[in-house]
Amino acid sequence: MGVTVDSEDAAYDMYKAYAHGIGFSVRRGKNRYVSGTKDIRCKDFYYSKEGFKEFEDGINMKQYNKLETRTGCSAMIRFTVQDNHWTITRFISEHNHELATPSKRHLLRSSRSLSTAKADVISSMVSAGIRPTDVYSYLSKEACGYENIGFTKRDCYNYVNKQKMMVIEARDG
Repeated sequence: MGVTVDSEDAAYDMYKAYAHGIGFSVRRGKNRYVSGTKDIRCKDFYYSKEGFKEFEDGINMKQYNKLETRTGCSAMIRFTVQDNHWTITRFISEHNHELATPSKRHLLRSSRSLSTAKADVISSMVSAGIRPTDVYSYLSKEACGYENIGFTKRDCYNYVNKQKMMVIEARDG
């Protein structure tokens, strides 16, 4: 409590690093604004399984076929903003479920990221004709294991597909 950072990104990164060390993934909550302005007064960051999904009136629960992943866990952190300083004013660390084991923490969504250096390696190798699965294998050997790369094979495929789609112009199928 009382720890201060300088920006929203720094606050999110701090909680994300804490969560990765403990074994859970985080997501951003809604902003609370100073009344009548667009200045953020308060921001919450939640555990990714916090609460339960709210369904629209038009969606029938039986028609919605995605698996419910939320457990109603109350773990969260709240930052209050004053003079561009983000200060922790509320912190709940209790969980109502098991956390990720150290061997599975690299798969947590909030801790995965594709750095620009690795993205450049992927782009250059794929443009040279190497398959994305072989690029991923190469990067895992360079990083001494899949858990040290920082992203999954699916993230690699998604990045390659996104780059291909950027090359294709409208109606150029």
